[in-house]
Amino acid sequence: MTDEAVADGSPEAQRAPFWRRPPRRLFHLILVLPALVWLWAWSVPGFDFLLWMPSAMALGVGAVVWGVRLLTYLIARLQRQPTTGGRRFFVAPVCGAVALALVIADVPLKARWIASRSSFEDVVDNVLADDDFTFGDDQRLGLYTVIHVYREGDAVIFYERTGSFSDDAGFAYLPNGPFPELENGGFERPEFRHLGGAWYAWTASW
Repeated sequence: MTDEAVADGSPEAQRAPFWRRPPRRLFHLILVLPALVWLWAWSVPGFDFLLWMPSAMALGVGAVVWGVRLLTYLIARLQRQPTTGGRRFFVAPVCGAVALALVIADVPLKARWIASRSSFEDVVDNVLADDDFTFGDDQRLGLYTVIHVYREGDAVIFYERTGSFSDDAGFAYLPNGPFPELENGGFERPEFRHLGGAWYAWTASW
């Protein structure tokens, strides 16, 4: 088999079995939905395990298929069998790296939070203005569902329904930043991530 036989545009290359060709549009489109669900699972102050698990499994299956196709493609190239060019193999790992970078930078959380912040600020105004203000369970604030709100001095703590697997998670209005008195028997070892201004996302044991 000559080098010309493996050229991208050769008829032999276009007729090569799919496992000897790089993934094409359909393969990548199939992975779009689990990738978006995986990103959405990280858009809460903790993480949504019930969304994360199936989406991570689907992406894992996609990674295995990608790896098998890469292996068979390389074997075909070494054997000078007809196949198409391999640049499309870079699409999936590049997209995966971008998605991972977005999660590390808290982009899904911050984007969802920006769309919800004004609803939380309205509650803070009411809580700080009225000591008798009560917040009903499971209320929708922006794109989140909040199950509990309480005040600690000038701070206001929101519990978000999703939590963080076995821990609690939510948002906090802390005009003076985190302080030791926030920690109590039901709010143990809190960890805070700054979201801008006086707002933080938190996770804590219970």
